[in-house]
Amino acid sequence: MKKLLAKKKKEPAVILPPSLDSFPDFTKKEIFTQGQLIDDLLGRYIKADKINFDFLKVKIDKIKRIYIIGGGTDYSCAVFGAYNFEVLLDIISVPLALGEFMYSNPILDKNTLVVLIGESSSIQRRIEGSGARLIRIMDFSDSKSDIVLNYKTLGRIPTASYSLKLTALAMLALYFGEKNQVITSLYVKIATQMLRGLKNKIKAILSREYIVNEIAGELDSDKLLFTGTNVDYAVAIYAGELLQSAECFSSSISLGQLNSKYRDNFSIIALASNIDFYNLISNIDDFKLKIVSSSVDAADDKMLSYDESIPLLNPILSGVIIQMIAYTKQNG
Repeated sequence: MKKLLAKKKKEPAVILPPSLDSFPDFTKKEIFTQGQLIDDLLGRYIKADKINFDFLKVKIDKIKRIYIIGGGTDYSCAVFGAYNFEVLLDIISVPLALGEFMYSNPILDKNTLVVLIGESSSIQRRIEGSGARLIRIMDFSDSKSDIVLNYKTLGRIPTASYSLKLTALAMLALYFGEKNQVITSLYVKIATQMLRGLKNKIKAILSREYIVNEIAGELDSDKLLFTGTNVDYAVAIYAGELLQSAECFSSSISLGQLNSKYRDNFSIIALASNIDFYNLISNIDDFKLKIVSSSVDAADDKMLSYDESIPLLNPILSGVIIQMIAYTKQNG
């Protein structure tokens, strides 16, 4: 008679609670560990200085228009992505807020690519059957056709997740730009090396925490207005959303719309990620603060600079400074 063996009961997986390590809260931990999180993301999708998004199976030379969609602070990511996609892919790229995509009438056909930041079943249902291609940038996903961050925000404001999404969009722009023969493989190689350098550049910004804290403490929490142009306007949108989350009254406006009405009634923070954009703000004297890259060689007691990377990546660095200001205001 065969001996019957009792089947061992499978124990449920033990899920350990996230650890703060030595940080006072998750928001600060996410700000200070985001360099490593970016490195982990790069390690999954970059091998030997080559960005590998081949699994997306998008024939970019057939695409005539791109919509990049995000809600909340993800809309800022969409604006950042659209500027860079147009430059690096030479394809019309439009950022849309999540709700606006649903209530507008975008062209959706086989020549359309939709990049969705996050998950939205309503967006996916609208795209189904249209022939349009969909790429999702997700926190977590079991699908092999998604770009996965492997990270979920635990802090009170989105910090590391924002930097990761900008990094994913930058990689996507470089990958498709090379496929579409707008940029060279050498450019992509240099850019991927710069991507790997973000960790140290972020570390350098964080080492000046006390300076940022002092400057943040001098900003009037009731009247903050962020401005910039091009990719800097994208970061300004993020800043306006983030400082509101930090219980300030804040908003954003494009540099072209800024006039004396705003300058007389708000503490205005301007962003300039390169010398060309800095020249647009250099003659305006009533900015409370200028956040600029080190390519701007100017002496200004109202200026906070960061060690530049390349134009594509500088907004990630200025975003880190915004996060530190928001954290100070949140805990001030």
